[in-house]
Amino acid sequence: MKAYFNRNRRIMLVGGASAQTQELVANLRDLGMECLIGASAEEALMCLDAMFASDILPGLIVSDASLPDSSGTEFVARLRSDSRFETIPVIVATAKPQSLGVTADNNAYMHAKSKGLMESISGMLAMHEGLDKTY
Repeated sequence: MKAYFNRNRRIMLVGGASAQTQELVANLRDLGMECLIGASAEEALMCLDAMFASDILPGLIVSDASLPDSSGTEFVARLRSDSRFETIPVIVATAKPQSLGVTADNNAYMHAKSKGLMESISGMLAMHEGLDKTY
């Protein structure tokens, strides 16, 4: 799994300050990843605006399905409506993927919250190799 992680990768985690999120951050940082955290969709979008202004975007966004100010699917729709962020791959983590009622398209994938999330992150980074770069 470590083959797909490198120190030039940035991952944005949106929502949740749970113990599970903190464990995920610790695991990703142990692998040399830079983790950016947005507590809400609005905070994440403001952070992405600032990152775009600095010519640096994350290679992947992992969002909770339930955010304080929107759903994960609404957040993905907002990302996809902005041409600056429309190609950033997104994983929406939920306890029940079938309950989201949407299909996995536009580089947005639903994933059950489980121990397999790290493998999904690794696989997504491998599929979208080279996305995390200066624009």
